[in-house]
Amino acid sequence: MYLESKEKMVGYTVSKKVAKAVERNKIKRRLRAVFRAEQSLLKDGFYLLVAKQSASGATFQKLYGDIKKSLSLFYSGS
Repeated sequence: MYLESKEKMVGYTVSKKVAKAVERNKIKRRLRAVFRAEQSLLKDGFYLLVAKQSASGATFQKLYGDIKKSLSLFYSGS
């Protein structure tokens, strides 16, 4: 989800349905790392990421690739 804003803000949510607390926190740490790495490419606004169950088994590279792909599709308007 994206909302316009004057600054960059990112929110992360991982439901209890996804995994236990340790795994949910691991997913959120990985998401934060990806957005820190891609921060220069982001437009100002509020981004909300909702992790699905498949995120619990995904590697960091898979999450990174999926987020980069989603951002490129979002910015291209497709």
